[in-house]
Amino acid sequence: MSTGPVNPAATSADEQPTSDEVIDEMVSKVDSSITESAKEQLRQLLKRYSSVVSLHELDLSWTDLVTHTIDTGDARPIRQKLRRYPPAH
Repeated sequence: MSTGPVNPAATSADEQPTSDEVIDEMVSKVDSSITESAKEQLRQLLKRYSSVVSLHELDLSWTDLVTHTIDTGDARPIRQKLRRYPPAH
């Protein structure tokens, strides 16, 4: 079991975290007021659906199953240039 956070940038391609390690890390971050039985139920749920849990930032992809729209009513969408951030930020 992993004792610390899984950092995908610090692991080589051969040392990618397993779904169990990622799930254990997620459950370990649940608020301490949650009972152990509830945490175990969460762990089992995450393991059941582990095929949709992202193990690292490089396994994320896109979908064409959902279309996102923003309802602007009768107004046309406004396009603006990005605002420049001060160098201190």
